Amino acid sequence: MLTMNLTLAPSESATFAPACDMRLRCTEGMLWLVGDRLREDLVLEAGDSAQLRASEKLVLSSVAHKEAVSFELSMPLAPGSAHALGLRQFL
Repeated sequence: MLTMNLTLAPSESATFAPACDMRLRCTEGMLWLVGDRLREDLVLEAGDSAQLRASEKLVLSSVAHKEAVSFELSMPLAPGSAHALGLRQFL
């Protein structure tokens, strides 16, 4: 499993289209997700998570105007992909 930790500044937004299915977990603050394949907008608070589908176009936004939001993205690591990503030494 490969996990990346990311942070959006207060009122910041970012677009995102995952290359593979992955899990997003909010670790701090409040995160707003809008997606072209989501049935409805999602608002995640610390501890909440959502499963994201490959190629889904998403907009991730920090809800609070004075508080950053932190979240992690976790995806499966296929056999041999660690070497291709240059991560072999860390596994």
